[in-house]
Amino acid sequence: MTAEYLNGSVFRVTVDNIIDALAAGHRPDLLMLGFYFASFAFTDEEDKQWLRARFSEAHETIEKSYLYRANIQKGFEEGRQQGLLQQAAIRIVAACFPELEQLATKIIKRVTDLKQLNKLIIELSTASSQERAKDFLLSHVSDA
Repeated sequence: MTAEYLNGSVFRVTVDNIIDALAAGHRPDLLMLGFYFASFAFTDEEDKQWLRARFSEAHETIEKSYLYRANIQKGFEEGRQQGLLQQAAIRIVAACFPELEQLATKIIKRVTDLKQLNKLIIELSTASSQERAKDFLLSHVSDA
């Protein structure tokens, strides 16, 4: 047996013990952290697959964590806000420069950063010409 295999085997036993102790102690918040830290310990693909499988087994317990639920909620809210900002930017273009709507939709749907979307909305709302609006859109192609 190689040293790497022995280390992986030792890590698996240690991770199993930690998972069992945290699950028994009703600490799903710490259980999630345990998985994050364990992910750094494993480098071998087989060990990574084992960790993913072990994570799946404990997922129901992790879902009970307020931290897990808060992170999921935050993701939903950010996704919703992103979608609303994208739609606002597209509507501005459609209302002011209908010829650019198709290009705008293609570019804006690829911009996911909320700060960039806010900046683009301001730029598009102040664009004095179709050419200027197109320049603003194209300047965000590399950011998308």
